[in-house]
Amino acid sequence: MADWSEARFTAQEATWPAAEILDIGPWRARWTEGAGRRAASARPLTDDAAVLCAAIPQAEAFYTEKRADVLLQLPAAVAAEMAAVLAQRGYHAEAETRCLQAPAEALSMQPLSTEATPYLIHVSAPLAGLSELWETGGVQAPRREVMARVAVGQRVAARLESRLIGAAFVGLAPAGAMLHAVYVKPSHRRRGVARDLGIGAAAWARRQGAERLLIDVEADNTPARALYSALGAREVGGYVYYRKPANG
Repeated sequence: MADWSEARFTAQEATWPAAEILDIGPWRARWTEGAGRRAASARPLTDDAAVLCAAIPQAEAFYTEKRADVLLQLPAAVAAEMAAVLAQRGYHAEAETRCLQAPAEALSMQPLSTEATPYLIHVSAPLAGLSELWETGGVQAPRREVMARVAVGQRVAARLESRLIGAAFVGLAPAGAMLHAVYVKPSHRRRGVARDLGIGAAAWARRQGAERLLIDVEADNTPARALYSALGAREVGGYVYYRKPANG
């Protein structure tokens, strides 16, 4: 498999770990109910499309036992080679994702959008207020439980006048620190809060010795892609999810 994609998958698994992981032939099946696609999909352990296609039934059996949709997370090049076989087996493509990275040191030194102090806080353990904030933004309990499984991670929050207005999670992996679960209250959007959370995550990453901040963003999320581009992030690859409904 291409170096970038294996490093990216490894970073995802270190910073957003599934509750259950099982290697089945050329596939790594991952399962966490309710924690999003990354923690509930099978990803390849090789870039040999023929080998992967032959072993699809093995991966499917894992999710059939869960009575769940089968979700495959494929690097774009591998997905293109497998597209015809996947279509024949009842899969459809969804959620094309771009993989970005930014230099942690340069990003951490960018000025924040406000001089309020304290504005950004770094929290090593869950706070009730953070959980409530994330809950309103759709980052529900199963996703927050994923954060608790991360070996080295940090919650970054933006606070104004004692009120939490935004939050993100960042975890450490060999390839760099990876950003997850960015959420800003609707009342404080378009004010630079998401940008500041990225800067705060980069500052933490730099202190851990990470050279890069890694960010995955859906291809059709134009505002987020523009934000991260402005922060100096560049695209290094991408992947696509293919779904086969449980009753398909």
